Amino acid sequence: MPVIPLPPVAFASLPPKAAPPLERPDVIVSFKNQTADVEKQIVTYSDGVVVTFLPTMISADRVELHKAPGEEFGVATGHVKLTDPAGIVTADKLIFRWKAKTGEADNAFVESGGFKVWTAHIDIQAERTVKVVGKDGKPKDEVFPARWTLTDVSATGCSRPLPSYMFKTSSVVIEPGHGGTAYHPDFYVLGHKIIRLPTQHFSLDRRSPGIGLPTLSLNRDNLIGATWKGGLLVDSKTAFTFNASAFPGRLASGRATIARSFVPAAENSSPLVPQSEFSERFGGGYFDNIRVSSFESEELATRRPQNLIGASTFLHVTAGARNQIERFDVPLQLTAQRSFQFGGWGLLAVARADSLQPLGSSMQYRVAGQFALSPPRLRIGSNLYGVSRMDASSFVGKTGYGWVRGQAGLVFEPAKWLSMGAIYFGSSDFGVSQFEMDPLASKGGMSGRIDLKLGSTRIGYLLKYDARRRSLYDREYTFTQVVGCLEVFVDYRKFPNNYAVGVIFRTDGLFDKLRKRSIEAARQVKPLSGPDR
Repeated sequence: MPVIPLPPVAFASLPPKAAPPLERPDVIVSFKNQTADVEKQIVTYSDGVVVTFLPTMISADRVELHKAPGEEFGVATGHVKLTDPAGIVTADKLIFRWKAKTGEADNAFVESGGFKVWTAHIDIQAERTVKVVGKDGKPKDEVFPARWTLTDVSATGCSRPLPSYMFKTSSVVIEPGHGGTAYHPDFYVLGHKIIRLPTQHFSLDRRSPGIGLPTLSLNRDNLIGATWKGGLLVDSKTAFTFNASAFPGRLASGRATIARSFVPAAENSSPLVPQSEFSERFGGGYFDNIRVSSFESEELATRRPQNLIGASTFLHVTAGARNQIERFDVPLQLTAQRSFQFGGWGLLAVARADSLQPLGSSMQYRVAGQFALSPPRLRIGSNLYGVSRMDASSFVGKTGYGWVRGQAGLVFEPAKWLSMGAIYFGSSDFGVSQFEMDPLASKGGMSGRIDLKLGSTRIGYLLKYDARRRSLYDREYTFTQVVGCLEVFVDYRKFPNNYAVGVIFRTDGLFDKLRKRSIEAARQVKPLSGPDR
């Protein structure tokens, strides 16, 4: 099968045999038959045609390549298949412009990250930079992100002939790596329309959760209410996030935060939300929260690049996982947060300045500092590791107070499907606490945990023992079962009192593909050589 690399300049004629590929050719074509219109600079390939313009590959029965200056596009018809880092597309007809990196397809079927999408038409526009006139009258570059527009769309994560669920919408607009919008999607269960949803805005950027719909929730008093949380990126380094909740017989509560990161956007994959005075202190700890799926996740929390500042306001909030339920209004909380890495060690440092008003009391002010130090795991034997961590916090306001907590233990991973471990933790405090929420919920004791990952089933169980009270003060478990294209989960935490049962539509694979599309594409751009390419 001949292989023709098409150079970036217009050609006058085709060589009688395959030419050696260039180091970075615009397009490489393999084929069985060809015809050429030299005057119009159009080449038609047929029979087993494969067109490669990295990182994308197209196969079809017939492909026309137009190389006249200003045109430079191709038209593929007949069993069209496009393979890209973001997924696989089959279509009746495909138009691709390799210079502009744009294209469109008719009657397309997309498979990406375990998700299936049918669409009547796809229009793909690449990122572009346009000269615009600024407010000062001077020209400047404005970057417009890549955009995919899909019309008459049906989508599901199910592989069965009659999907358990499906979404249908007239239009979806996606900005890979950023976010997207689905306009008034209809939700179907087993082929029957259940409800038409409001226009959905979703995030494809881990730094921002996107704006979803309010959900039902169970609070620590076993009351069912509504919660709503989300956020959006103001620019590549700034994010606005919020959450709000309302429960019967309780004051509505909420938080709004604006945060800016000083880590380059390409290096930052963590949410742009600083830790607050009311966050669960050890919410990212493997032996503190059953929702943290592995000890590696805990290590990542202190090692991933973080350098941000934020301003928050709170209304009628309580602190997470504390022994008190005092409520506060916080007109302003200023936060600076930064991580450091040295040798395998991770350090996360947080500084805050707060204006705090307990409900029914006067405004109070203070500053606080907090850090978490995570040494690297120590290999003791085969699949056996020693783990440790130290946390500390100090408050200076109406009074001075602080505490230090350390933990050390073992994690044993005898198989990929099994991990278990136990740690001892102890603490010391000093000074006089300003609020009831300042002291630790438990000053010393032990925690033990076991996790089973059995194919589509995951089970986790965590126990916490308080040495001073000589009792188990917390037990937590999680159960997750993948059922086809759905994920059923049960989470329970005695302290804090949280219980959740739900079903997740498995879309993470698709979203991860779209988030990572530019990264994966860059990694696959390599020089080609050899006649078989």
